[in-house]
Amino acid sequence: MSDWPEKTFFVGNGIEINFVVSIFGSLVIFGSGLKQLVWFFSFFFTSSLFAADNSVVTIETPLGTFQMELLAEDAPNTVQNFLNYVDRGAYDGTFFHRSVPGFVVQGGGFAYDPFTNTAPGIAVDPPVGNEFGASNVRGTVAMAKTSAGPDSATSQWFVSLADNSANLDNQNGGFTVFARVIGDGMQVVDAIAALPLTNLGGAFTSTPTIDFNGTISSSIFVTIDKASSTSEPDFDGDGIPDSTDADDDNDGVPDVSDAFSMNAAEFADTDNDGTGNNEDTDDDGDGVLDVDDAFPLDNLESVDTDGDGVGDNSDIPVKLMANTILELTVTGRGLSAPDGSALTVPSNATAVSLNVTVVNPSADGFITVWPCSVDKPNASNLNYVTGQVVANGVIAPVGSNGKVCFSALRETDLIVDVAGWFAGDVFVGATPKRLIDSRIGTGTSTIARITPANPLRVKVTEIEVQTAAGASTQIPSNIVAVALNVTAVNPSAGGHLTVYPCDVARPEASNLNYLTGKIVPNGVIAPVSASGEVCIFTLAETDIVVDLAGWFTGGFIGSTPKRLVDTRNGTGGQASVVRRGQILEIPIRGEILSVQGSEQTVPVGATAAALNITVVSPTGNGFVTVFPCGVAQPNASNLNYLTGDVVANNVTAPIGENGRVCLISLVDSDVIVDISGWFEGDANNGFVGATPNRLVDTRIGVGPAPR
Repeated sequence: MSDWPEKTFFVGNGIEINFVVSIFGSLVIFGSGLKQLVWFFSFFFTSSLFAADNSVVTIETPLGTFQMELLAEDAPNTVQNFLNYVDRGAYDGTFFHRSVPGFVVQGGGFAYDPFTNTAPGIAVDPPVGNEFGASNVRGTVAMAKTSAGPDSATSQWFVSLADNSANLDNQNGGFTVFARVIGDGMQVVDAIAALPLTNLGGAFTSTPTIDFNGTISSSIFVTIDKASSTSEPDFDGDGIPDSTDADDDNDGVPDVSDAFSMNAAEFADTDNDGTGNNEDTDDDGDGVLDVDDAFPLDNLESVDTDGDGVGDNSDIPVKLMANTILELTVTGRGLSAPDGSALTVPSNATAVSLNVTVVNPSADGFITVWPCSVDKPNASNLNYVTGQVVANGVIAPVGSNGKVCFSALRETDLIVDVAGWFAGDVFVGATPKRLIDSRIGTGTSTIARITPANPLRVKVTEIEVQTAAGASTQIPSNIVAVALNVTAVNPSAGGHLTVYPCDVARPEASNLNYLTGKIVPNGVIAPVSASGEVCIFTLAETDIVVDLAGWFTGGFIGSTPKRLVDTRNGTGGQASVVRRGQILEIPIRGEILSVQGSEQTVPVGATAAALNITVVSPTGNGFVTVFPCGVAQPNASNLNYLTGDVVANNVTAPIGENGRVCLISLVDSDVIVDISGWFEGDANNGFVGATPNRLVDTRIGVGPAPR
């Protein structure tokens, strides 16, 4: 048996522990269980603080070479002590014997002897007096001490992997920082820290090893093959000493303007957090990752919704006032397709798929959406109460001037998101027309509320309407579906509405959810029966208002509504709430639906799905965003909710390249998804789906000002 030198270490809490190392066969066994050594340290710095005349030590290892600048001004005696070991080659052949993830990598104490299969400690000089000054942060190099006190450091040193200043600056007189890793040297140190840790006992309970298979040899250790110093450092190797070199790292940025003059990969640190902008994922420190930040160097701005080069915080807010009109130009708008390619809403677009949201209205009222080329109709697309945040899906016919108009009964903020458009003659947009108002008998035989025992039958074909251009026409008998806005008014109890073609059995699906006494609207794309009718079932007695927005002659295949997802009972595969930030993928293409009594499969050519999304009992206030899978989550919303709500919204959902639609919720919530058909066609005759894009947000001045 060969014995290792006995040594006492300070572990950071005043405990002294002695250990003796022994060898049995080829396995190293350490006696007297040395508890984990804990070092505490940190120091905030940028390389712009480097002194030009400091010496540099180069450390060569099997994993690469890194350099340390010695801080002679901060710790002159400690630097000289370290150089004494370096200059006589004492560190050559030693190995990094300790690594603590996210904390330190330590060496300078032991060299492996393959002849005796031991790792004796190196010969040490007298201890050096403590010179604590600079704080211990990531990349700093400090001396290890024993429990003998602050002035006990000899040969061992460690590199900080993280900011530990809160602890190490206050332990045992503070740990003396005498150097810092420069350039890209921390990549090598991090590579050492990433190695597997092997417990060889004693002081070697967390030794980083290379390809260790149970047999100890010199090849398993991360050795210091060579430690060398120079008093005239030339970091970039251009032949000019750093003391006179105006660009020490040769990155083209003069040192006087370079926050990282010893790191060719970095030169700026906008938020002064010690991490260069190239490595920093949040350059301006505003909490928004650079990849999601329209202004990554401005901590006051992160979003530019309308793409005008002015951040949303600087854009001027303008509310939609009562008796004003917001005219939104939609043709010519640039959008992005689900596959990422660029799209432009063409001049022949007949309608656009919008999500309209009201935010904090000053009083109860409603929003009307209509083609700007005709007079404002007697219709509503969204009803609201004071202070509410409520959204509704709207298929909005485009006026002959390429615009869609919005008006509010009472002052409110307005948000408008677009998800695509219709082209050709597959969809005929109408000036919105009121078909049903049970409160006053419009479209019904008597003035009477609708009950569960008496579903409402609505004739939608062969009636006179006005097109988006203002011309009179009749809805033909061969249409496949209609675009409606359906509103429940003052229901007697909580419940829902289901809209379906009258010649099929009522499906297990909902289009609108309501609470007692509320006024709740929702957009509905409703397949029609052979006789041109749609039926509306209500779970509780209520008044109902129905407005027409247009009809489909093709391009839309309407189905009996089918439930795709219900997280309350596991329908669709998820039997738990959609968690905050979770992306729920909903397969659409390949889904089997019932179309006019026969089964049909949603084809690969389907461009979008007609969905009804319902949120049930969310754990907080928030919103749902629906978007084509395969693209980044857009800055848009389809449905807004409050804690504990049950709220639904119609969504024309573009389908992603993988045949799926994605859904994300701001807070945990159960989610129900029903489908009532799909869209087909192309840019000339059909629905063209886009990644949802925000066109209007009066809260931050996005979009045209109302007039």
